[in-house]
Amino acid sequence: MDEVHAAPVELRPSPVDPATVPHNSLKGSIIACAVVCWVIAVAFVGLRFYTRTRVVRVLSLPDWLILGGVFVSALQSAAFIAEAQYGLGSHVWDFDLASTYIPLQMSAWMAILAYNISLLFVKASFLTLYLRIFSYQKAQIACKIILGLVVFSGLWTVVISATACIPSRPFGTCPLHVSTDFLIWLVPLPQIWGMKMPKAQKITLIVLFSFGFLVAFISIIRVIFLVDLHKTADPDFSWAGAKFGYLSLIELNAAIVAACLVTLKPLAHKLWPTIFESEDSVEVAGPNPPTIGTQGAALHNRSHSIEVTGKEELQTWEMSKTDVEKSSTGSTVS
Repeated sequence: MDEVHAAPVELRPSPVDPATVPHNSLKGSIIACAVVCWVIAVAFVGLRFYTRTRVVRVLSLPDWLILGGVFVSALQSAAFIAEAQYGLGSHVWDFDLASTYIPLQMSAWMAILAYNISLLFVKASFLTLYLRIFSYQKAQIACKIILGLVVFSGLWTVVISATACIPSRPFGTCPLHVSTDFLIWLVPLPQIWGMKMPKAQKITLIVLFSFGFLVAFISIIRVIFLVDLHKTADPDFSWAGAKFGYLSLIELNAAIVAACLVTLKPLAHKLWPTIFESEDSVEVAGPNPPTIGTQGAALHNRSHSIEVTGKEELQTWEMSKTDVEKSSTGSTVS
């Protein structure tokens, strides 16, 4: 998106009486938020890659996209740490704004650019994953349309962020950004509910995918706060902008975590097999479309009723047709 931290009308703040204004700082908490959020995201991406390489033994495009997303999110965290060093989170009268204003705005520009690039990777990872696991024609069409919107809006926001000196309509991409957030989380729910699988497994999947709605709500709060920040033009912008920093860091890294959660069932099955004993046998009838847990077996026999063992279910969780073929030989795909 094309937002920037609200800048004061003049570089130097109005004279204030030091005894009558607050002097607390959020600098430490901004740095802590940037580091902790990114470390958590990296941990979940690590678990995802462990699951995909050691348990499922298949790597595919969605995995590489989320890896790109977490790498770029490191730049966002670094940029917010730099912003904190230059004044973000401090009151405008507590630092020399005239000397730090340019590096502060440069750091803000980098944070916004990294946010948009990383979010594009994360959304594309979700949608390409959906294309691999949902074979229903309507779901495929919906995913492709949303992916097109995500790529278009993502590239547009990256361009206008990278060329921040070019005038652009404030918040022009916010509605599309938030809309694609909700569409991404909504698409899998009816598909999962219509699958032939145990109710407990179905509910578990819905809960995992629904975690993304939390990310979408954070995005809405972030946009509302951003609009309010620009409308009020708070002279103490460096202090007020800290909340925007928190929300941006939490939203992006929570999206990365959500993208990884839906791929970790094989690892959970391996670590706690007794919890999933009730799911070890799933019957798949020929007329029904393959499910996430039974897709691999259904590929071999669509016209007969077959049993999928826990081991087979573990191997074929969220795998595409190509994945199933490749994983049978223990190879990886990109």
